[in-house]
Amino acid sequence: MLTIQEVGTDILGNKPKKFYIFAGSEQGIKEKYISILEEHYGAKKESPSVSQILDMMSMKHFVPLKPTLYVIRYDEEFLASLSDGTKRKIESTDIVGTIVCLYDSTSKGLNKASKYLGDYTVSIDAVSESFVIKYLHSDFSNLPDRLISLAARIGANYGDSRNICKSMSTVRPEELFALTDAQLTALFGKITSVSDAEFKKGIASRNFSYLNNLLETYTGELDSILYTILSTMIELERLLSNSYTQSDIREYVKRWTKKDVYNMFMNTYDVIRKLRSYATDVKSSLIYLFGLLQFSEIPDIGEMI
Repeated sequence: MLTIQEVGTDILGNKPKKFYIFAGSEQGIKEKYISILEEHYGAKKESPSVSQILDMMSMKHFVPLKPTLYVIRYDEEFLASLSDGTKRKIESTDIVGTIVCLYDSTSKGLNKASKYLGDYTVSIDAVSESFVIKYLHSDFSNLPDRLISLAARIGANYGDSRNICKSMSTVRPEELFALTDAQLTALFGKITSVSDAEFKKGIASRNFSYLNNLLETYTGELDSILYTILSTMIELERLLSNSYTQSDIREYVKRWTKKDVYNMFMNTYDVIRKLRSYATDVKSSLIYLFGLLQFSEIPDIGEMI
């Protein structure tokens, strides 16, 4: 099967294939690709079946056909008819434009599409946040990075994030800038539940801005984040000691030394000790600890005082 990156390169580069099957649950990206293809050809036609378009392409025309985007939605009969000869028929037909067949993740027969038309089939499902951000930047070049990143983070998918950006585009920038990330999240009716895994990823990757954004929308007990830092340090130490250790933060281990792990652990433990001894603002303490991650070598306890 094709990857979403391959299809994106084709379509965004104005070199689309003659035939595609778009499967999967991410409707927003499907519609984005269709819009780009429609703009590329300057014309779009909807059809009830693939066979109808292929038959039309096989006929002789006194007036040559103009390159057009043909969209067929949920043609289940086409999926059921797939066989070894389907690919040969498509490739032997002079398709003037591009045919796009749309299906969702529950459509029957998608396994046959992968088997018989793998070179034309892509499953467009939920994509990574970085992928969503990339597309939102191309869609809303007027919006600053902070708002794009927020929309990507709180949106359920690309389509949802795009709608959030559309709404923000109608508001004066100064009004948006006056609101915190938490206020903007609430404004769009989003309740985010930041997980321990997300904080662990931010800590391991030493991503200060990502951690601060998580902190803005976190609704749990802030003390628990301190213990997440400690457990992340223990996991990193195991990874540094044994490269075969299985872990979901393994990709970040090269950013750490054992000395950094030790210093970060001790700095965090020192903050916990102080919080138990006298009143200290937990959020400020966390921001301080996140800030230590930006140093190329994490300072010893007290070195920043």
